[in-house]
Amino acid sequence: MSKAITEVHEIKVYNESTRLFLVKSFYCYELYISNMQEYMGDRFVKMVEDRIYMDEVFDKVIENSKEGFNKFLKECKSSGSLRDVLFDEVKVNLRHMHNVIFNSN
Repeated sequence: MSKAITEVHEIKVYNESTRLFLVKSFYCYELYISNMQEYMGDRFVKMVEDRIYMDEVFDKVIENSKEGFNKFLKECKSSGSLRDVLFDEVKVNLRHMHNVIFNSN
């Protein structure tokens, strides 16, 4: 067993719809990052460190995550709704997770 210490990072969300939307958004974020690595090559590191570029990525990830969200809610057996999602909170948490992933040693 590894003796590495893993930091704990807390993500706060206001409601169930926002939490589930964040989960779906993170799936889209992972796919986007994977495609960035594949297609950008050497420019990848520079682009993930560019806050303005990544804010645009987060906006696009959120927009893309809206599609199919109602189906995702049904799969999760949730009575939530897209209109209950706090999108600013989702973006803040996506940015936080991104910073944890790319700024850890």
